[in-house]
Amino acid sequence: MFNKLFYKVTEIEGGADKVTTPEFSLAENGAVVFLIGASDSPLTITAKGYKGEDTEKAISFNTKGLADIKWTEVEADGIELTSTPAFLVAIPHDFLAHDELDRVTLTIDGDTDGKAIFAFEVGGRYIPE
Repeated sequence: MFNKLFYKVTEIEGGADKVTTPEFSLAENGAVVFLIGASDSPLTITAKGYKGEDTEKAISFNTKGLADIKWTEVEADGIELTSTPAFLVAIPHDFLAHDELDRVTLTIDGDTDGKAIFAFEVGGRYIPE
């Protein structure tokens, strides 16, 4: 079951003041979910969607703490956090549909030194609640 839900896991190395993930395709995937480790320093999280070579757009996303039950939608301008426990960021495919975007990146602006960010690609068109 786990391998069918999160069929691909990518580790993204931190270590810079600003980390942008590689592009993840949502053309056939249901979502991409990022696990971001705890931080004692402020972080700013933003996401972009892409179409072709020339189109990029800031997009909204969902976030929640690991112990939280419900997702919170964050507008396209992103979210600024002070110190945080580990948390999840999810970008479901339907957040891209209106503008026909098919790829996404996540940018974490702040101290990511020594931290890894994990991206879980969700197969099919399902996002856990």
